[in-house]
Amino acid sequence: MLNASDYIVGASTHVLDPSDYWHLVLKPGVKDVGEVSNPNITAILELKPDLVIAPLRIGTKEVAKGLEEKLAPYGIAVVRIDDYTDPRHGPYNVLMLGLIFDRQEEALKYVEWVNKVLGILNERLKGLRDEDKLTVFAMHHLHVKATDNTTLPGYGPGAQGYTVTVLAGLRPVTHHFVSTAYPRVTPKWVRDRNPDVIAIMGIESNLSLSVWIEEYEFHLESFNGTTAVAKGRFILLPHILDSGPGFPVAALYIAKIAYPDRFKDVDPNQYLCEFLQLVKLPCKGVWGYAGPNNPILGWK
Repeated sequence: MLNASDYIVGASTHVLDPSDYWHLVLKPGVKDVGEVSNPNITAILELKPDLVIAPLRIGTKEVAKGLEEKLAPYGIAVVRIDDYTDPRHGPYNVLMLGLIFDRQEEALKYVEWVNKVLGILNERLKGLRDEDKLTVFAMHHLHVKATDNTTLPGYGPGAQGYTVTVLAGLRPVTHHFVSTAYPRVTPKWVRDRNPDVIAIMGIESNLSLSVWIEEYEFHLESFNGTTAVAKGRFILLPHILDSGPGFPVAALYIAKIAYPDRFKDVDPNQYLCEFLQLVKLPCKGVWGYAGPNNPILGWK
Protein backbone atom coordinates (compact mmCIF):
# COMPACT_ATOMS: atom_id res chain seq x y z
CA MET A 1 0.00 0.00 0.00
CA LEU A 2 3.02 2.27 0.43
CA ASN A 3 4.35 1.41 -3.02
CA ALA A 4 7.68 0.63 -1.37
CA SER A 5 8.16 -3.08 -2.11
CA ASP A 6 11.33 -2.32 -4.10
CA TYR A 7 13.03 -1.60 -0.78
CA ILE A 8 12.38 -5.12 0.58
CA VAL A 9 15.30 -7.52 0.10
CA GLY A 10 14.50 -10.07 2.81
CA ALA A 11 11.47 -11.36 4.71
CA SER A 12 10.55 -13.98 7.27
CA THR A 13 9.73 -17.56 6.33
CA HIS A 14 6.13 -16.90 7.30
CA VAL A 15 5.83 -13.88 5.00
CA LEU A 16 7.26 -15.83 2.07
CA ASP A 17 4.88 -18.77 2.59
CA PRO A 18 2.84 -19.08 -0.64
CA SER A 19 -0.29 -19.74 1.44
CA ASP A 20 0.01 -16.27 2.97
CA TYR A 21 -0.88 -13.06 1.17
CA TRP A 22 2.41 -11.17 1.13
CA HIS A 23 3.68 -13.11 -1.88
CA LEU A 24 0.95 -11.36 -3.85
CA VAL A 25 2.60 -7.97 -3.37
CA LEU A 26 6.32 -8.70 -2.87
CA LYS A 27 8.76 -8.38 -5.73
CA PRO A 28 10.53 -11.57 -6.96
CA GLY A 29 13.87 -12.41 -5.40
CA VAL A 30 13.14 -11.53 -1.76
CA LYS A 31 15.32 -13.77 0.44
CA ASP A 32 14.22 -15.86 3.41
CA VAL A 33 15.78 -14.63 6.67
CA GLY A 34 14.22 -17.17 9.03
CA GLU A 35 11.30 -17.15 11.43
CA VAL A 36 10.04 -13.98 13.05
CA SER A 37 10.71 -15.46 16.50
CA ASN A 38 14.21 -16.64 15.56
CA PRO A 39 15.66 -14.61 12.67
CA ASN A 40 18.73 -15.87 10.81
CA ILE A 41 21.32 -13.22 11.61
CA THR A 42 23.78 -14.55 9.02
CA ALA A 43 21.16 -14.35 6.28
CA ILE A 44 20.30 -10.78 7.31
CA LEU A 45 23.93 -9.69 7.28
CA GLU A 46 24.48 -11.18 3.82
CA LEU A 47 21.78 -8.87 2.45
CA LYS A 48 23.44 -5.77 4.00
CA PRO A 49 20.17 -3.94 4.72
CA ASP A 50 20.02 -0.41 6.10
CA LEU A 51 17.02 -1.27 8.26
CA VAL A 52 15.29 -4.32 9.76
CA ILE A 53 11.60 -4.10 10.67
CA ALA A 54 10.52 -6.60 13.33
CA PRO A 55 7.50 -7.11 15.60
CA LEU A 56 7.76 -6.24 19.26
CA ARG A 57 5.71 -9.24 20.37
CA ILE A 58 3.39 -11.97 19.16
CA GLY A 59 0.41 -12.09 21.46
CA THR A 60 1.87 -11.44 24.91
CA LYS A 61 5.31 -12.90 24.11
CA GLU A 62 8.24 -10.72 23.10
CA VAL A 63 10.10 -12.00 20.04
CA ALA A 64 13.60 -11.78 18.59
CA LYS A 65 15.09 -10.48 21.81
CA GLY A 66 18.55 -9.02 21.40
CA LEU A 67 18.13 -8.36 17.68
CA GLU A 68 19.19 -4.74 18.08
CA GLU A 69 22.40 -5.69 19.89
CA LYS A 70 23.29 -8.31 17.29
CA LEU A 71 22.86 -5.95 14.32
CA ALA A 72 24.13 -2.66 15.79
CA PRO A 73 27.87 -3.49 15.26
CA TYR A 74 27.14 -3.72 11.54
CA GLY A 75 25.38 -0.38 11.36
CA ILE A 76 21.95 -1.95 10.83
CA ALA A 77 19.06 -0.21 12.58
CA VAL A 78 16.03 -2.08 13.92
CA VAL A 79 12.52 -0.64 14.00
CA ARG A 80 9.94 -2.47 16.12
CA ILE A 81 6.25 -2.46 15.27
CA ASP A 82 3.49 -3.65 17.57
CA ASP A 83 0.83 -5.14 15.28
CA TYR A 84 0.47 -8.70 16.59
CA THR A 85 -1.64 -7.76 19.62
CA ASP A 86 -4.15 -5.26 18.30
CA PRO A 87 -4.72 -4.57 14.59
CA ARG A 88 -5.71 -1.02 15.47
CA HIS A 89 -1.99 -0.35 15.95
CA GLY A 90 -1.59 -0.96 12.21
CA PRO A 91 -2.38 2.59 11.05
CA TYR A 92 0.25 4.02 13.43
CA ASN A 93 2.80 1.55 12.08
CA VAL A 94 1.91 2.50 8.51
CA LEU A 95 2.31 6.20 9.31
CA MET A 96 5.74 5.52 10.78
CA LEU A 97 6.79 3.46 7.76
CA GLY A 98 5.41 6.15 5.48
CA LEU A 99 7.81 8.61 7.09
CA ILE A 100 10.74 6.20 6.82
CA PHE A 101 10.16 5.46 3.13
CA ASP A 102 8.89 8.93 2.21
CA ARG A 103 5.44 7.60 1.44
CA GLN A 104 3.39 9.85 3.72
CA GLU A 105 0.63 10.40 1.16
CA GLU A 106 0.09 6.67 0.67
CA ALA A 107 0.15 6.10 4.43
CA LEU A 108 -2.48 8.78 5.04
CA LYS A 109 -4.79 7.24 2.43
CA TYR A 110 -4.69 3.95 4.31
CA VAL A 111 -5.29 5.59 7.69
CA GLU A 112 -8.24 7.54 6.29
CA TRP A 113 -9.72 4.33 4.89
CA VAL A 114 -9.34 2.52 8.23
CA ASN A 115 -11.00 5.40 10.10
CA LYS A 116 -13.88 5.46 7.60
CA VAL A 117 -14.69 1.75 7.96
CA LEU A 118 -14.30 1.75 11.74
CA GLY A 119 -16.56 4.79 11.83
CA ILE A 120 -19.27 2.84 10.00
CA LEU A 121 -18.94 0.01 12.51
CA ASN A 122 -19.15 2.37 15.47
CA GLU A 123 -22.18 4.16 14.05
CA ARG A 124 -24.13 0.99 13.24
CA LEU A 125 -23.32 -0.65 16.59
CA LYS A 126 -24.21 2.45 18.60
CA GLY A 127 -26.60 1.67 21.44
CA LEU A 128 -25.85 -2.07 21.46
CA ARG A 129 -25.63 -2.96 25.14
CA ASP A 130 -23.00 -5.41 26.33
CA GLU A 131 -25.65 -7.84 27.55
CA ASP A 132 -27.28 -7.80 24.11
CA LYS A 133 -24.10 -8.53 22.17
CA LEU A 134 -23.85 -11.94 20.56
CA THR A 135 -21.13 -14.27 21.82
CA VAL A 136 -18.32 -15.47 19.55
CA PHE A 137 -15.58 -18.05 19.40
CA ALA A 138 -12.70 -17.18 17.08
CA MET A 139 -9.76 -19.39 16.18
CA HIS A 140 -7.02 -20.00 13.64
CA HIS A 141 -7.88 -22.54 10.99
CA LEU A 142 -6.84 -26.19 11.23
CA HIS A 143 -4.89 -28.28 8.75
CA VAL A 144 -6.33 -31.54 10.08
CA LYS A 145 -9.92 -32.47 10.90
CA ALA A 146 -10.71 -31.89 14.55
CA THR A 147 -12.01 -34.54 16.94
CA ASP A 148 -13.25 -33.97 20.47
CA ASN A 149 -9.69 -34.60 21.67
CA THR A 150 -8.18 -31.99 19.33
CA THR A 151 -6.99 -28.78 20.93
CA LEU A 152 -8.11 -25.83 18.87
CA PRO A 153 -5.95 -22.70 18.42
CA GLY A 154 -8.36 -20.16 19.86
CA TYR A 155 -7.95 -16.38 20.04
CA GLY A 156 -7.90 -14.72 23.44
CA PRO A 157 -7.16 -11.18 24.65
CA GLY A 158 -3.95 -10.02 23.00
CA ALA A 159 -4.62 -11.77 19.68
CA GLN A 160 -5.56 -9.76 16.61
CA GLY A 161 -8.44 -12.04 15.68
CA TYR A 162 -9.93 -11.51 19.14
CA THR A 163 -9.88 -7.74 18.68
CA VAL A 164 -11.52 -8.03 15.25
CA THR A 165 -14.51 -9.79 16.79
CA VAL A 166 -14.76 -7.12 19.49
CA LEU A 167 -14.77 -4.44 16.79
CA ALA A 168 -17.66 -6.36 15.20
CA GLY A 169 -19.71 -5.87 18.37
CA LEU A 170 -19.34 -9.39 19.77
CA ARG A 171 -18.47 -10.88 23.17
CA PRO A 172 -15.69 -13.51 22.89
CA VAL A 173 -16.22 -16.63 25.00
CA THR A 174 -12.43 -16.69 25.51
CA HIS A 175 -12.37 -13.33 27.32
CA HIS A 176 -11.14 -14.87 30.59
CA PHE A 177 -7.90 -16.30 29.09
CA VAL A 178 -5.89 -13.27 30.15
CA SER A 179 -2.56 -15.13 30.51
CA THR A 180 -2.34 -16.26 26.89
CA ALA A 181 -3.37 -14.74 23.59
CA TYR A 182 -3.87 -18.16 22.01
CA PRO A 183 -5.76 -20.46 24.40
CA ARG A 184 -6.02 -24.12 23.46
CA VAL A 185 -9.54 -25.49 23.86
CA THR A 186 -11.43 -28.50 22.56
CA PRO A 187 -14.48 -28.59 20.24
CA LYS A 188 -16.53 -29.83 23.20
CA TRP A 189 -15.43 -26.80 25.23
CA VAL A 190 -16.73 -24.58 22.43
CA ARG A 191 -19.99 -26.49 22.03
CA ASP A 192 -20.62 -26.32 25.80
CA ARG A 193 -20.39 -22.52 25.59
CA ASN A 194 -22.66 -22.51 22.53
CA PRO A 195 -21.43 -19.29 20.88
CA ASP A 196 -23.80 -17.30 18.67
CA VAL A 197 -21.02 -16.74 16.13
CA ILE A 198 -17.93 -18.76 15.16
CA ALA A 199 -15.14 -17.22 13.11
CA ILE A 200 -12.37 -19.34 11.60
CA MET A 201 -9.48 -17.10 10.58
CA GLY A 202 -6.10 -17.36 8.90
CA ILE A 203 -7.41 -19.16 5.82
CA GLU A 204 -5.14 -19.09 2.77
CA SER A 205 -5.71 -16.10 0.51
CA ASN A 206 -6.72 -16.18 -3.14
CA LEU A 207 -8.81 -19.37 -3.02
CA SER A 208 -11.56 -20.31 -5.46
CA LEU A 209 -15.15 -20.47 -4.21
CA SER A 210 -15.13 -24.28 -4.40
CA VAL A 211 -12.11 -24.43 -2.08
CA TRP A 212 -13.73 -21.99 0.34
CA ILE A 213 -16.76 -24.30 0.46
CA GLU A 214 -14.47 -27.28 1.13
CA GLU A 215 -12.77 -25.38 3.98
CA TYR A 216 -16.18 -24.42 5.37
CA GLU A 217 -17.43 -28.01 5.42
CA PHE A 218 -14.05 -29.23 6.74
CA HIS A 219 -14.33 -27.03 9.84
CA LEU A 220 -18.10 -27.08 10.31
CA GLU A 221 -18.52 -30.64 11.59
CA SER A 222 -16.76 -29.98 14.89
CA PHE A 223 -19.29 -27.31 15.84
CA ASN A 224 -22.61 -28.88 14.82
CA GLY A 225 -25.26 -28.24 17.44
CA THR A 226 -24.12 -24.71 18.25
CA THR A 227 -26.29 -21.66 17.72
CA ALA A 228 -23.62 -20.30 15.37
CA VAL A 229 -24.08 -23.19 12.96
CA ALA A 230 -27.87 -23.35 13.34
CA LYS A 231 -28.26 -19.62 12.63
CA GLY A 232 -25.77 -19.53 9.75
CA ARG A 233 -23.20 -17.46 11.62
CA PHE A 234 -20.18 -19.66 10.86
CA ILE A 235 -17.61 -17.47 9.12
CA LEU A 236 -14.26 -18.10 7.39
CA LEU A 237 -11.77 -15.30 6.68
CA PRO A 238 -8.25 -15.06 5.20
CA HIS A 239 -5.19 -13.84 7.07
CA ILE A 240 -4.85 -10.62 5.06
CA LEU A 241 -8.19 -9.51 6.47
CA ASP A 242 -8.55 -11.05 9.91
CA SER A 243 -5.18 -9.97 11.32
CA GLY A 244 -3.57 -8.08 8.46
CA PRO A 245 -4.04 -4.54 7.18
CA GLY A 246 -7.53 -5.35 5.90
CA PHE A 247 -8.86 -6.00 9.40
CA PRO A 248 -11.67 -3.38 9.16
CA VAL A 249 -13.24 -5.39 6.32
CA ALA A 250 -13.12 -8.56 8.42
CA ALA A 251 -14.86 -6.82 11.30
CA LEU A 252 -17.45 -5.34 8.94
CA TYR A 253 -18.20 -8.71 7.31
CA ILE A 254 -18.54 -10.44 10.68
CA ALA A 255 -20.80 -7.65 11.95
CA LYS A 256 -23.03 -7.87 8.89
CA ILE A 257 -23.48 -11.63 9.38
CA ALA A 258 -24.06 -11.20 13.13
CA TYR A 259 -26.35 -8.15 12.97
CA PRO A 260 -27.90 -8.11 9.48
CA ASP A 261 -30.59 -5.57 10.40
CA ARG A 262 -28.02 -3.02 11.55
CA PHE A 263 -25.93 -3.45 8.38
CA LYS A 264 -28.60 -4.26 5.78
CA ASP A 265 -27.61 -1.38 3.47
CA VAL A 266 -23.84 -1.78 3.99
CA ASP A 267 -21.94 -3.74 1.33
CA PRO A 268 -18.61 -5.03 2.71
CA ASN A 269 -17.46 -5.67 -0.86
CA GLN A 270 -17.32 -1.93 -1.48
CA TYR A 271 -14.76 -1.52 1.29
CA LEU A 272 -12.97 -4.73 0.36
CA CYS A 273 -12.43 -3.34 -3.14
CA GLU A 274 -11.15 -0.06 -1.71
CA PHE A 275 -8.64 -2.00 0.41
CA LEU A 276 -7.48 -4.18 -2.47
CA GLN A 277 -6.91 -1.06 -4.56
CA LEU A 278 -4.78 0.37 -1.73
CA VAL A 279 -2.54 -2.72 -1.80
CA LYS A 280 -2.47 -2.76 -5.62
CA LEU A 281 -4.55 -5.93 -6.03
CA PRO A 282 -7.53 -6.37 -8.36
CA CYS A 283 -11.08 -6.42 -7.04
CA LYS A 284 -11.78 -10.05 -7.83
CA GLY A 285 -11.85 -13.44 -6.15
CA VAL A 286 -13.38 -14.74 -2.93
CA TRP A 287 -12.08 -13.27 0.34
CA GLY A 288 -14.50 -14.69 2.89
CA TYR A 289 -17.30 -17.23 3.18
CA ALA A 290 -20.14 -17.75 5.63
CA GLY A 291 -22.16 -20.58 4.15
CA PRO A 292 -24.68 -20.90 1.34
CA ASN A 293 -27.29 -18.62 2.93
CA ASN A 294 -25.02 -15.59 3.31
CA PRO A 295 -23.35 -13.37 0.73
CA ILE A 296 -19.72 -14.17 0.02
CA LEU A 297 -17.04 -11.59 0.73
CA GLY A 298 -15.71 -10.90 -2.73
CA TRP A 299 -16.79 -11.86 -6.21
CA LYS A 300 -17.43 -15.26 -7.81
